[in-house]
Amino acid sequence: PAKECLTAPVGYAFGGWRDGENTYAPGESVPQSVSVLTAVWKPIEYKVNCVGYGVFDCTYGVPFTLPDADSVTREGYTLVGWNPTEDCSGVSYAPGRSVQNLTVNAGETITLYPHWLINQYTIAFDSNGGTAVAPITQDYGTAIIAPSNPTRAGYIFVGWDKEIPAIMPAENMTITAQWTVNQYTITFDTAGGSEIAPITQDYGTPITAPA
Repeated sequence: PAKECLTAPVGYAFGGWRDGENTYAPGESVPQSVSVLTAVWKPIEYKVNCVGYGVFDCTYGVPFTLPDADSVTREGYTLVGWNPTEDCSGVSYAPGRSVQNLTVNAGETITLYPHWLINQYTIAFDSNGGTAVAPITQDYGTAIIAPSNPTRAGYIFVGWDKEIPAIMPAENMTITAQWTVNQYTITFDTAGGSEIAPITQDYGTPITAPA
């Protein structure tokens, strides 16, 4: 019989007729001694193109493992799946998942697109003894509004040890305040008595009282 008289199971293609030892093609003569023929079904072969990674040669029923989250990288993003639609509106397969029995035709190529999730990062501020500055947590690549400068009694704020980025980088970071200590002067009015020299010192340093 011709293969057109049979409906193949999902994932398989007709491979002829078999009598237990020999395989016969459709339309081929069969020896008179053969009384039973069994249909032969071969698992189809297909390809899976994981965009940005590579192409897998696959066989129906044989599992293969999708690239995991460390195999395909994108700055500021995490791979959360492989999706059959370019806009990732479909259901994604998890990275590193073992997949088999995809419904395809023989020789077909399935394209799977990486499904990215944008990361959030935090810029923390160490005020180094000054007033607290709240950390900034935002999505990667978004614009950053620099905070107001901290204040500290007896010191002048001279800047941060690192420049505050204009957009959120793909890393967490800590920025530390830099200070210059102020000097102050104590003068003495002796109200007609002997002169006493003024004392000029850094803020917070011990003072030795004059005679």
